[in-house]
Amino acid sequence: QKSTKMTSSTTTPPPTAALDSSKNNINRQLSNIPKNRFELELEFIQSLASPRYLHHLANQNYLRDESFLQFLQYLKYWKQPQYAKYITYPHCFFFLDLLCDNETFRNELVNVDFQNFVHQQQ
Repeated sequence: QKSTKMTSSTTTPPPTAALDSSKNNINRQLSNIPKNRFELELEFIQSLASPRYLHHLANQNYLRDESFLQFLQYLKYWKQPQYAKYITYPHCFFFLDLLCDNETFRNELVNVDFQNFVHQQQ
């Protein structure tokens, strides 16, 4: 029985060790986030104001990639006032909403004529 107890105590880390392991995991994940994440996201979301860039994304099949569409959903937090104040091209939010919510818009962006039409409407 003593060997059983020793085995169970050595295979199950004490709670503090589990907590330390969890903190290390979080620290590793945070170290993977670029320090300039704010600037990268700001630059990217504003690029959505360009119909030519949207056309490029469509032609590269990004607008059919579920993980990319989830990323676009995530970027909607930029519409909150504390972030939106940094946006120079606010119509990027209009296109962000269309990209997230309108599959027809995403599909039509492959066509140059549609890209030109969207550009003329700005």
